[in-house]
Amino acid sequence: MSEHEKDIAVPGSTFRLIPESRDGEASVPEIDHFEVGEGVSFFRAARGEAPRFEQSRPELDSNVVLLEPVIHADDFRLLLVNPEEAEIRINDQVAPHVILLRASDQIRINFGSPLEVAVYNVPFIGKPPADLVGETCPLCRLKITEKTRVFRCPYCRAGLHLEEGDDETALKCAALSPVCGGCNHPVQFAEGYLTKPEFSDE
Repeated sequence: MSEHEKDIAVPGSTFRLIPESRDGEASVPEIDHFEVGEGVSFFRAARGEAPRFEQSRPELDSNVVLLEPVIHADDFRLLLVNPEEAEIRINDQVAPHVILLRASDQIRINFGSPLEVAVYNVPFIGKPPADLVGETCPLCRLKITEKTRVFRCPYCRAGLHLEEGDDETALKCAALSPVCGGCNHPVQFAEGYLTKPEFSDE
């Protein structure tokens, strides 16, 4: 597998930019987060204006940054490309022209309110997609079949058995282990943030 093939959009998980809430500050939007979609997104954050995503490709200027979600080596990253004229800070440090962000990083564009990067996950539980059929569950080492119900780890994309029923033969690997056998990240069945954002009330 080439390096390029390892960088893919994050299915089941989305990046969110969460604005810091500051009571009485008009520049902060009436929104709890911005959802970063698949592919390249154009995010505008001009001084004195509420930040927003552009619906179509805009003229690139110092107020527009490019964002693209990627996963690489079992880690969620958000690629940010900023125009050279923009005043962008990441975690209060001047940002380079291109940077890979992680969950909990904070972005400040053109001295606007800070935005926190977060990863929101909707767990995959159900019939295995074609790429998991025939793969091995990292916990029990048995093959995943088309009839198997699985939990898919959002980090390493491994499938763990999560069969239904009280039958002794029903494989419930994901329910029996607190961590994924493929990457040791926690098994989380509930929809929500993979790590709790500082700026979120959830």
